[in-house]
Amino acid sequence: MRNHTQILFFYSGRNLMSLNFLKILAIASVTMSLLGCSPTINNHGFDKEGIDFSKLIPGVSTRDDVHNLLGNPTSMSNFHPETWYYISTKTSTTAFLPVKTLDQSVMEITFNPSGIVTNMKAISGEEAREIKPINRKTPTAGHDTNVLREVFSNFGRMAPKTQGPRP
Repeated sequence: MRNHTQILFFYSGRNLMSLNFLKILAIASVTMSLLGCSPTINNHGFDKEGIDFSKLIPGVSTRDDVHNLLGNPTSMSNFHPETWYYISTKTSTTAFLPVKTLDQSVMEITFNPSGIVTNMKAISGEEAREIKPINRKTPTAGHDTNVLREVFSNFGRMAPKTQGPRP
């Protein structure tokens, strides 16, 4: 038979182990929640860091030179087809929070009709304007459908039962 001190030591050791387990569980959950809140950095567009723009000289460089150095343009002007835009954006996303733009730059390159670079302009994020799209819908003929309308519109439209195969 165990004496009183052995039983007390046995139960206190078990409580100590469960207390350590709870501490480890709490530390692990706090660590995991903090790791989930670390931001994710995303780079979009061309890599402006690794490009030497001094190789492009207005009045000398051609469209092919620009294409070989920078690749395809991100966008071309709708009104002046001789203007190419190279856009680079760096954003940060943290969990469920909205995306935050850290850095945005645009390189505008204009060509003359013979394909020679006439102008190069770097546009930084401070010069960018926020464009708010218009949220309107084109009206359509008919009515809006919903589940109840679909269910109740089918009552009475059941096809009659057929009387077996016809010869």
